[in-house]
Amino acid sequence: MKGTYSKKTVFTLKDSVPELPENATIEDLYPRKFLDEILKSRIGIALEEDSTQSILFEVKRKHADYHNKEKMDRLKTILSEDFITKYKDCRNLEEETPSLASLIFNLENLFK
Repeated sequence: MKGTYSKKTVFTLKDSVPELPENATIEDLYPRKFLDEILKSRIGIALEEDSTQSILFEVKRKHADYHNKEKMDRLKTILSEDFITKYKDCRNLEEETPSLASLIFNLENLFK
C-alpha cells in the first residue's frame, strides 16, 4: 500500500550498519580522525576514544551551547562541507569510512 510506513519500509542507520551507536546520525559515518580534527579545531571538543555514544550526543554532552538547534545545525553544515571538500575525489573513502561503505552496500542490496 503506497504511503504506508512499517518495519519493512522504514529503517535507521543502525539497522543497516549495526556497529553504529544508538540514535546514530549521518555524522557517525564520517571517519573518526576527520571528526576529531574538525571538532577540536572548530569548537575545542576532543571526542572520547572509546565512546559508545553518537557523535552529536557526545558534542551536546561536552558543550552546552550545542543544545541550541541553530548552533547544532551550523556544526552539521560545517562537518558536511568539510567532509565534501576533503573527500571530493572519493579515493580512500571506503578504507577511511567503513561504516559509510557498509551503509552504501546495504542500501544497494535493499533496492535490488
